[in-house]
Amino acid sequence: MNYYEWNLVIQHPNFDDLAWGLNFNKSLNPFGTINDTTMLWGIDFFNDIIMQSGPNKCVQKELLFHKDPTTFTLEDG
Repeated sequence: MNYYEWNLVIQHPNFDDLAWGLNFNKSLNPFGTINDTTMLWGIDFFNDIIMQSGPNKCVQKELLFHKDPTTFTLEDG
């Protein structure tokens, strides 16, 4: 399979606090006060590296969010 051209839609309740994304492009399309969905797509340079890596390809992406210390807790897992 060839996943060189890829798009991914993600829904997360904290996308309005997205601090940083690694190795992909993103588009945030807020709908009124709701901003929980984004579309991600690959950057050509990194897609080229994946295609040259041989049959055992691996893709790693990172999304870092700001946290609200008044609502973020580790009590409930």
